[in-house]
Amino acid sequence: MRNNEHLFPKFHVRPPRGFVNDPNGPCMIDGVFHLYFQYRHATDASTPVVWGHVSSPDLAKWTAYRSAITPVPGGPDTDGIYSGNTVVDNGVVRAFYSGKLLDHPHQQPLLARSDDKGASFGLPRHIVPAPSVAEVHTYRDPYVWQTPGGWAMVVGAGTTAGHAEAWLYTSPDLEHWTPSGTLAGMARQRVNGLDTGEMWECPQVVVEPGGTLILIVSAWSRTGRHHQLMSLVAPTNDGMHFAAEPAIAPYDHGPNLYAVSTMNESPIGPLAWGWVKEGRDAAWCIEDDWSGMLSLPRRIRSGRSSRVESTPPDSLKALRTGTIAATSGKATGLPAQFEFEFSIAPGEGEARFELAFSADERLLLVVERGTGKATLDRSRASRDPRAHTAGCEMPARDDGEASSRFRGFIDGSVLELFRDDGAVATLRFYPLSPPPWTLELAAAAGDTLELWAL
Repeated sequence: MRNNEHLFPKFHVRPPRGFVNDPNGPCMIDGVFHLYFQYRHATDASTPVVWGHVSSPDLAKWTAYRSAITPVPGGPDTDGIYSGNTVVDNGVVRAFYSGKLLDHPHQQPLLARSDDKGASFGLPRHIVPAPSVAEVHTYRDPYVWQTPGGWAMVVGAGTTAGHAEAWLYTSPDLEHWTPSGTLAGMARQRVNGLDTGEMWECPQVVVEPGGTLILIVSAWSRTGRHHQLMSLVAPTNDGMHFAAEPAIAPYDHGPNLYAVSTMNESPIGPLAWGWVKEGRDAAWCIEDDWSGMLSLPRRIRSGRSSRVESTPPDSLKALRTGTIAATSGKATGLPAQFEFEFSIAPGEGEARFELAFSADERLLLVVERGTGKATLDRSRASRDPRAHTAGCEMPARDDGEASSRFRGFIDGSVLELFRDDGAVATLRFYPLSPPPWTLELAAAAGDTLELWAL
């Protein structure tokens, strides 16, 4: 048994050991959801990245398979299989991804084809020329989607002139690609509290039926590395260009989500997953022999304020194994995996929601009544000094509603918290005290709390 077994996730996707980061290529094959992800068999970066593979009929319970794409010795991905997506067209599954070579300055976009319904992929090939190092310092992560006129692809770039950009390419057949300018780009700056970065990793595009284009990017720089996820939202006339200046907003308000991967079409609309990063020192991850996981799937859409709204699929209710009693806003004997929903009635002051792991380890959520502004405090969540302590904040609602409803998923060492207006925050925490845990809501008239074991 690993150390601190209660911290290991049970319903978030990840193998029993090793390093997990970016989700990749969610798609549907014969009515079943398939999802790929970057994976190292060791946490100390001693092995090349491969694409792990899972599938699910309902987005709740997943089946794991052997790795779907592994490096080809002497090939264009010898040193690792990095971010990209998949396209299913006429029954053929194509993977577009970044191939890493240690002696090449850029991760180049590659195409590999599967003839066994996404279980494995053939030899990769280059699809576009590499940019000049004099023009671009960083370039990677293709994303392909269908447009009214054919196919489009964006690749993340950081230019030597100081701009983060999403480079655009077009194709009539998914095989031959032509440069077509940029979808979006900007010099590094701060917008709505976001550091827009000097390069955009993992650009993802969702085109809504109503004619709105959503671009989600992972802001990155060579010094600060990972920053924040941000969305750019505006109308589109052709499914691959913004027809107006896009609105910019955070995608997730927590410190522990990065590298989103989207699925444009599904039976329940556009979906997204993210990499749930660790919130502890790397040495602790190596000691426990595991790091990272994939987020829960999220239904996403553009809201009336031109930000991306996220909600958990209803099918996640299949994870529930029974209700947990809460008396006067308090529940005891909690396991390490549970779901909660609570509603905060209108009024003045604040509601305090506290998850106590022991007398001296606790996670605190404070909600401002009337605005829904929520603050997550993990400064006392772990006695281990290697755990990160910075909290996060969901801003006040922008829809004028005076009441708020929250839905949260606890899985060992992660909280994914959804507010009913589509705001979401992902936070890691590492109590040394195993369950049973206690939860208490400092309630007022009209507040409600429900809990389920998962």
